[in-house]
Amino acid sequence: MRKAISVLLCLIALASAFAFFRFAVVNPIRDSKRSDSGDFLAFYMAAYRLSRGEDIYDLRATRIQARSMGIHKGPPEITYPPFSIVPFVPLTYIFPPVQAFQFVVIFYAVLYWAALPLLFHAFRLPFTFDSLCIGIIVFSLYTPAWGTIDTGQINMVVLIFVSIGLVFIRRRKDGLAGTAFGLATVAKLFPGIAAIEFLIQRRYRSIVAMILVGISILAASLAIGGTKPYKRFISEELPHNMGVVHAGVHDISAKSFVHRVFVNGRIKGPHDYRLSLTHRYSRIAVFTFAAISLVILLLGAKQRRYIPLRICLLLTLMLIISPWTWTHHLVMALPCLAAVIAYALRERGGIRIWMTVSASVSYILMAIGYKFHIRVHPGDSMRELIQSSSLNLYGVIILFSMIAVIIIRLRKSGISSSE
Repeated sequence: MRKAISVLLCLIALASAFAFFRFAVVNPIRDSKRSDSGDFLAFYMAAYRLSRGEDIYDLRATRIQARSMGIHKGPPEITYPPFSIVPFVPLTYIFPPVQAFQFVVIFYAVLYWAALPLLFHAFRLPFTFDSLCIGIIVFSLYTPAWGTIDTGQINMVVLIFVSIGLVFIRRRKDGLAGTAFGLATVAKLFPGIAAIEFLIQRRYRSIVAMILVGISILAASLAIGGTKPYKRFISEELPHNMGVVHAGVHDISAKSFVHRVFVNGRIKGPHDYRLSLTHRYSRIAVFTFAAISLVILLLGAKQRRYIPLRICLLLTLMLIISPWTWTHHLVMALPCLAAVIAYALRERGGIRIWMTVSASVSYILMAIGYKFHIRVHPGDSMRELIQSSSLNLYGVIILFSMIAVIIIRLRKSGISSSE
């Protein structure tokens, strides 16, 4: 145990040094406008304008203001609700944009490695030297995480709060678990789906804690920026965001996948029948995955020891059915992979081999597919599109199916869980 802890501490130190060298030394030398790219600048400028009572969704005014701060390219459009911007407000008073970006990416690298022991603890994975080395390899080669860090995306904060929440669930600390998931939901809305499982299991303290966290952050955002940002978000940004379809393979949502397969540049006008087919089939896909998840959770409602695993089913569901799911969102698949691996280690024979192979395939498709997408060309046949359209999505679907099978199997056989 001491050896494993020593290795982990050394790893965090090395990761911090690597992150500092890469993001604070190499990138500024290689590109003096490094903070111009990536998503962090959108958060930073939105927080800057929110704290000063300005319209955070006015992209033209934001870019003019960014140029006055020495940023000559960007930022990208902000699509988040005002309460998700609040955590970045203190940074605008401490650091200018470039230094804030350097601080955040180093901080995110540390958070990433800190999530590793939390997931070991949450799913009772054996904390030995060998298992820790395997975990280090898995984390090191998971390219969506490094893409998240490289762009300063907030998903790393979501990962750490979800991991902490799963640990508290195992310890039966309902209030603290709800608080952790509430903070994750403030940063990114989709972890809020855990409230469904809390409701099914009658974990009302967790639900109340999530609500209180949400109300507190909402009150803080109203005190900082007033009601105007919310009026703009509800009336304009939210409807627009829900209706946008990204055709690129880096959007791995079911909605985008259906669009690529049935549309793919073949639209002849706004009334083309392929558009209605896209909307119809994407709704069918979303409804199918959501219905399967709900039925599985309701049938196994007495599985109170399996709550972390059941929450992982909901997290993979959200990766599939969200209006859009960028590849950097796949950091949220790591707890789900840990849940599957923990279960596989408790099995024997053919089931263990099948689970291990399936988990490996899912991991490879999510990790390696992030860098090696097959290009989609307008006019490709449906068969070609299904074969090449976003390898990551196939990895998520395999992971979702594995967790669903595990929950059903646990319900039928009564095998002990890895909560």
